[in-house]
Amino acid sequence: MGRSSSTASCQEFHLGMYGHILTPIIFTSRTLVILKLQNLKIVADNLCFDLPSLKTLVLEREYFKNQKNDFVKLLNACPILEDLHTYYPRLRIMKRKDNNEVQEFKSLFLSKLVRAYIHSMDVPFDAINNVEYLCIIQDEEERSYGMNIEEHSFEIKIEEASFKDIPVFQNLICIELWFFSVFRGWDGIVELLRHCPKLQIFFIRKWNTSLSKEWNCPISTLECVSSPQVMYYFPL
Repeated sequence: MGRSSSTASCQEFHLGMYGHILTPIIFTSRTLVILKLQNLKIVADNLCFDLPSLKTLVLEREYFKNQKNDFVKLLNACPILEDLHTYYPRLRIMKRKDNNEVQEFKSLFLSKLVRAYIHSMDVPFDAINNVEYLCIIQDEEERSYGMNIEEHSFEIKIEEASFKDIPVFQNLICIELWFFSVFRGWDGIVELLRHCPKLQIFFIRKWNTSLSKEWNCPISTLECVSSPQVMYYFPL
């Protein structure tokens, strides 16, 4: 999308083209309400983000030149964001290489967010703990994306750590968990459920029948799940 295209009144923008270089003018649209991007490259330096009207953001496999900062800067530039969908394996590669969390996430909080559809560790829980709907997906591709054995071991540690120090999800009504490969954070899932006082729907689906670890705490014994107001589905 070039500068010759008018973005003055654009409210919705969708683009999915593998390897296509996106002109970053779209990231400063003050009228944009819905933005959906897939498999694009954003290679400009010193990107500016200003999306004061954006309510829906879908990012799948985007490549930013400054991966470590630009993803967080983009989220911070959406003050009224309500609906977030992310699939960002390159961010997980950075976590493995840095052997640390991306520091910029510590200042991130999406105060208006209602729905979050994220792949494993894209966004920390502290940034989205006011949502009403949360879907977490972990698949085989994201686990193996660009990894050697050492990185795979560290990925497991990140996965387990991501379910520690969980904040209270005061507004969370529905959780969906989708696991397409071996998952080692089962105890963390129990801890997550304990931090959801208003939970009404809990859905979990696991495709890999080889469990890496048995749960120490049966789900049915949890107060939030055993409540007659909670519907839960375990098609394992």
